[in-house]
Amino acid sequence: MNATLRIHRSSVALATLVVLAPVARLPAQREATTLAALVDRSTHIAVVQLTALQERGDELGAVMQRIDALLGTPPQTSTRAEPAARACGCALHGLAVGDRLLAFLNEAGRPTALGARGLPRATPELVAHVRSLLATRGDPVARCRALGLALAAADSRVAGDAALGLGLAPGLERADEPTRARLRAALARALEGATTEVPALLVGAERLGDEACVDLVAAAYLGTRDQAVAAATRATLLRLPAPLVAPRLATPAVIAGPARERVLALAELAPADLGRPLAAALLRATHPSDRPGLERSAVAWLRAGGDTATVAWRTDAATAARCARLAADPTGPALRCIDPSDLR
Repeated sequence: MNATLRIHRSSVALATLVVLAPVARLPAQREATTLAALVDRSTHIAVVQLTALQERGDELGAVMQRIDALLGTPPQTSTRAEPAARACGCALHGLAVGDRLLAFLNEAGRPTALGARGLPRATPELVAHVRSLLATRGDPVARCRALGLALAAADSRVAGDAALGLGLAPGLERADEPTRARLRAALARALEGATTEVPALLVGAERLGDEACVDLVAAAYLGTRDQAVAAATRATLLRLPAPLVAPRLATPAVIAGPARERVLALAELAPADLGRPLAAALLRATHPSDRPGLERSAVAWLRAGGDTATVAWRTDAATAARCARLAADPTGPALRCIDPSDLR
């Protein structure tokens, strides 16, 4: 979208709440889960083999035979029926007789979750991962340790699920240093490759909030060429403690380099405790000939609670007055973005 949008800050906040907290989720959304959550929610877990798969009219039916019980007493034989047409929440399409699967069942013997997430292929790596999750039920620190080890799994299904599970895991803040180091290493790999694990691992980094995590996020924000990674890391920096973020960005070397525009964009959206040191550094480093950059830095400074005298010292009276009017504008800065996550 090329047009510049002016969005009132209160409207953005309301839109964010609407997007992030819908009144009701669709069934497929309710089934979104991690293997760790499935393990904790299930009463029975089994390795099963598909022994029959037949389409009857508008229904696709399957018969599965238990091979191994990992939890509880799953039935020896179970059946499942789904719409013959491909749809959200279906798991049988693409399977063949003889395939081995992991079945997660509730107390009544029904699937804990619909769709492929509730009936994944039982690769040796995935079965071993589920066993490790079962062994850590009720122990948040041990669960985080198991998920941290799985981040480097050769099976992408295991590694990706571990990234999402660790970012959301209770007790992550109490994780031991080896687990923290594994999360940072996985985050570095994901940021470099701009993989789908980036958002979940950024959540984990934000929860840890240590200096090493902030270093990773700040370096990625300043250096990445991927716009999605830039947006995700910017949103994370806005939520991290300002005393950790500001010293890494408000330096002459960063401000004078090619990442200056990124710092300016962050300063325009940051809360006062982060926006003020960033804007101050930008004001000091911006040459008077760069009028647009100087004005944007001045407006960010004033919106963060900075004084008008500093602006007047760096600019002429007319520019200072214009910046004061822009800073007082209740509609906020002009944004080229409608993604609420960028504005957190």
